[in-house]
Amino acid sequence: MTVSSDPRAGTPASQTLAPELSVSPPRPEREMNMLTPATPGAQLRFDDQVVIVTGAGGGLGRAYSLFYASRGAHVVVNDLSRENADRVVADIHAAGHPKALANYDSATEGTKIVEQAMREWQRVDVLINNAGILRDKSFKSMTDKEWDIVQEVHVKGAYACTKAVWPIMRKQKYGRIINVSLHLPHRTMPQLTATPRVDRIGCRNLRKL
Repeated sequence: MTVSSDPRAGTPASQTLAPELSVSPPRPEREMNMLTPATPGAQLRFDDQVVIVTGAGGGLGRAYSLFYASRGAHVVVNDLSRENADRVVADIHAAGHPKALANYDSATEGTKIVEQAMREWQRVDVLINNAGILRDKSFKSMTDKEWDIVQEVHVKGAYACTKAVWPIMRKQKYGRIINVSLHLPHRTMPQLTATPRVDRIGCRNLRKL
């Protein structure tokens, strides 16, 4: 089982999740069919795969949700905003893809998000840890409370969701976990350096566990 930085989660990365998983077992036929389109130029498909996207009420999370749904996946659209999550699910349904549902739990309650997916579809194939918040502060100006909030969502949220899907993916002998982090250049936006650096360092270290 591997971690992929590719939003399509169809291309294996060399980064392994754990020493005992460093040698991947033969890919099931179902996965091979997705990785190798039958004809040149054919779409990469995720038919009947279950994808969880946190922070999916807008922006990149919404884009990931719409993309996976368009390729045949069942999508859990997670966002704290019921209005935003419901709107994305409605957009997916309107596009002719009925297998999508909304979840309103915090990413820090990863178990609840994963349990909803398991109740509905009995598996999880892809987790996209996209939930995050932005505090427009430099490190000098950031308060302890603001620092804690950023770490709670970006780092603990990614940990909680990953921890919840881990045993499921191990049992399946298949899964993809994508950690989305923010990168902003220091020279162009120096006031935002604290948040993205906490985000990137935390997610990178989580990936090494």
